[in-house]
Amino acid sequence: MQRLYRKLARGLPLIILAAIIPTQAFGASQSKTSARQKLRRAEAEADRLIQSFHDTLDFKVAFDEHFVTEPGLRKSAVRFGGELKVSGEMSEDLMERVYVSFMNFLHLFAEFKLIQDKSEVPPEVEAAKSDSKYFLLDNEPGKRLTTVAELEQGVAETDKISALYRAHFGPGTFESHLYRRNIAEARQQSRANSHNVPRVERGNKKFGISPGTPVYVVRRELFDYYFIEEGKRFKLFYVDILPNFKLF
Repeated sequence: MQRLYRKLARGLPLIILAAIIPTQAFGASQSKTSARQKLRRAEAEADRLIQSFHDTLDFKVAFDEHFVTEPGLRKSAVRFGGELKVSGEMSEDLMERVYVSFMNFLHLFAEFKLIQDKSEVPPEVEAAKSDSKYFLLDNEPGKRLTTVAELEQGVAETDKISALYRAHFGPGTFESHLYRRNIAEARQQSRANSHNVPRVERGNKKFGISPGTPVYVVRRELFDYYFIEEGKRFKLFYVDILPNFKLF
């Protein structure tokens, strides 16, 4: 009988290990499945954000509905991760208006490219940019905005330029064959160049998000949208306007 017990004792570690391994594998499988499900939810949120912009041509609507609300991350996000620096104290309202104005122009600029077969800028837009003293996206030496007053003027001038773009979008623009073709080509290019989207990242150092917090990256049209889980929703905190861009 003792010999039998000893044999059983020697076999127990193997039996326990055999029981644990499938459980661990199942847990890992569950984790991957959960990550994929959440990534799909982030994709759905990105689709709603894009549809909102298509419906209104105003990023403010998407910002109010889809942007992160946690105060610390929101403040960092509207400052572009700390890159927006001027002398003087910027109010929360001004920071958000700068961000929305910036994003409005970029999205209209990108959408305009997708509704035509030539990569051109409307002549009235070019003229307005040349005449503008405080255009938010103008980074030429001597034109960088350094004060709160200049930022205020920059928002006003950039919004006027965005309004010129809006005049080129009519009913059914985003249902056109040309738009759909350009979107299909952008997706094909992304696949051909093995761009890693959609994906889940571990945190984001630039925005102070810890490595233990998943960040969901989704490409829609020409930009990558970065989402974080906030309660039961996925909220935007960053838009990469040059995803996978390489100068050389």
